[in-house]
Amino acid sequence: MRRNCPACGERYEGSVCPKCGYTPAPRKHGGKDAETQNKFLTDEQRAVQARVLEERRKDSRILIIVIVIAALAAAFVLYRNGVFGGSYKKPIVNYFNAISERDFEAYVGSMPSRIGQSYASEREELGYTEYEYIDKLYSDLFEQFGEDMRISLEFGSRERPDEQYIENFRKDYIQVYGETINTNAVYGVNVVAHFSGEVSSADVELTCYVIRLSGRWYMVGCDFTSELE
Repeated sequence: MRRNCPACGERYEGSVCPKCGYTPAPRKHGGKDAETQNKFLTDEQRAVQARVLEERRKDSRILIIVIVIAALAAAFVLYRNGVFGGSYKKPIVNYFNAISERDFEAYVGSMPSRIGQSYASEREELGYTEYEYIDKLYSDLFEQFGEDMRISLEFGSRERPDEQYIENFRKDYIQVYGETINTNAVYGVNVVAHFSGEVSSADVELTCYVIRLSGRWYMVGCDFTSELE
């Protein structure tokens, strides 16, 4: 049966290419036959066969390297966009849950450490318990919706704020906390907050700002795009 040599393209019959000496890889059930055939190869044919196998190994290594590089690049892009390192939605959910539950630890835990520490220092100076501090800080919300106020969130789009907002945030952070902050991953997230309680309920449109530091997302601010009524 005639075949095309995969190494040089020569069309031939038999098990060894007469032009380059290429021998097809032996099948598992034909191992002994292949060994017998290889005994009759010339040194030149064996050298050609070795070169062909080495080229195949080299191509395989190059392909593996390319695949690894592509995978690392894709992972980096996903990481920069917050797919890895936790969800950017989590600190927003934690922030609002902490308010409704008056959970001070969860509240400050949703923020970068410097910002959270400033709330902790203020609470201690005022002499409030953790529960009292959140209760008084958001007393207007509890009065409007009720002591049993709950907040559920509906997430919309996420986008990078304009550079002026980011620059102002960076300057304010330096002024208040005396250090710079990495603003490479700052996003504004459009959110609809559903407030409900025994007194009243309302849906409020918000833009919540999050930042990723050392692979973790934090809440850094929230603007009302529609007012509470």
